[in-house]
Amino acid sequence: MRGLRGRQGFKRVDALMGGLLCRLTPRPGRIGQKEESPRTIVISKLAAMGDTILLLPHLRLLREAFPNARMIALASSVNRGVFDLWGGMDRIVEWSPAATLKAVWEIRREKADTAVDFEQWTHVTTLVLAWAGVPRRIGFATAGFGRGALYTDPVSHDGRVHEGEMFGRLLAPLGIQPAAGPPRVSIPLERRAAIGARISAAGLRPGDPIVVIHPGCGAHGWQREWPAARYAGVIGVLADTRSCSVVITGSAGERSLAEEVAALCRTRSWVAAGELSLLDLAALVAEAGVVICGNTGIVHLSEAVGTPAVAIHGPTDPVRWGPRDPRSRTIKGSLPCSPCLTLGFEYACAGRQCMEAVGTREVAAAADELIGLARTASRTLSAGMPC
Repeated sequence: MRGLRGRQGFKRVDALMGGLLCRLTPRPGRIGQKEESPRTIVISKLAAMGDTILLLPHLRLLREAFPNARMIALASSVNRGVFDLWGGMDRIVEWSPAATLKAVWEIRREKADTAVDFEQWTHVTTLVLAWAGVPRRIGFATAGFGRGALYTDPVSHDGRVHEGEMFGRLLAPLGIQPAAGPPRVSIPLERRAAIGARISAAGLRPGDPIVVIHPGCGAHGWQREWPAARYAGVIGVLADTRSCSVVITGSAGERSLAEEVAALCRTRSWVAAGELSLLDLAALVAEAGVVICGNTGIVHLSEAVGTPAVAIHGPTDPVRWGPRDPRSRTIKGSLPCSPCLTLGFEYACAGRQCMEAVGTREVAAAADELIGLARTASRTLSAGMPC
């Protein structure tokens, strides 16, 4: 089952009908800050993987603030793997359009007393939580979407700040100071070792810096994707100056794109698209020197495991979705019409001129710099270790 990112039709229906259904649904009273602690908290986020990774530091704060509360995620097939990776949820209720009323029933049966809705624009989570009768509902009052009236604690959404910071603002009604900085995820050493073995089995040289190329941006992300030939060009430029192990990642649906990049390369690579679980992908990225990609979830995954990224933006706003690790690099197309994308389907044009405006050598130079910094840091750390 696809989540919201792969359901363009559903998002259009949500945009057209969701506001009307919100107006027809009875409004709650305003609660404000309460002294008693929540007993059962619903965390709702349906898409996407990257946004859900940005939630992790805030979820940890919620767990620390209310250690005895039961925490339930309302998620989709797109992002439930991130909740599984975190491991802090007591239960995951998986939503799909066909299972909307089932999700209402499941949450009502849990007798949840508090919900924090991290969706910024869609109405379906707003409605599910209201129809489930959750007494206290915290969520974004996003201008023009008509969803804020159904929250007991509406929080104004500001499109001028990073979404990771915006998510943290939803904790304020519960008296929690938001987390600062990007998320962090620890990867078991045995997983990292297993990925090293797979890299060797793919015929890549052990010890070479790993460059992860992630060319896809989801089922309907073509306009956010940098052309395959440009990625191959970056690999070629890097190969002229250093020896690298190139791994091309993506989902099973993006394997043909990954193979296209590999076919255009002059150097050997491992096409791992469709072969890795989320935990394995995280382990691979943790071992890498740099990740090169468009605006997609692996940007935030790379930051979570401590690997810098070169993130290429065109229709999306790096102020809101770009990497926050100071080592990472954001490269943006210079067209005056970008950014144009908020909901995931309202592109201003049919092409991807803003992505094509980004040059190969600019990206290669940023990647080469980050690989060099990573190797310098590694040598410094090794030199400082006792024999």
